Amino acid sequence: MKFCYYNPVEEKGGCVARALSKAYQLDYNQVKEELIKLSQELNYEDYRELEVFESYMLFRGASILSGWENLCIKDVNFDNNTYVVFAYKDDFYHLLCICDNTVFDKREDVLDLIVLKVYKI
Repeated sequence: MKFCYYNPVEEKGGCVARALSKAYQLDYNQVKEELIKLSQELNYEDYRELEVFESYMLFRGASILSGWENLCIKDVNFDNNTYVVFAYKDDFYHLLCICDNTVFDKREDVLDLIVLKVYKI
């Protein structure tokens, strides 16, 4: 698996909009605005809640995959499709995009995170 630096907007806590903008090839700000609107419709205070970003992806046709939970990202063999991965380590939770077996994120250490959920775009 390869790593490619991807950070269209320097913003703390922007991993949800960053991962989804890459996965869907959309503008970061557009994705963030859509997520904020959806969070309000779903009565969540923060667009980065699991229920919000998962609803966003499912509405756009993503599917939830199973079988990779509790594996380290670097140990998963992703094929040449597009995935969004929700992962963690200790108290750090993160959403990232993997396209064509390449991780697109601003942090290379995400390869050491543990998979919670995988969405195929």
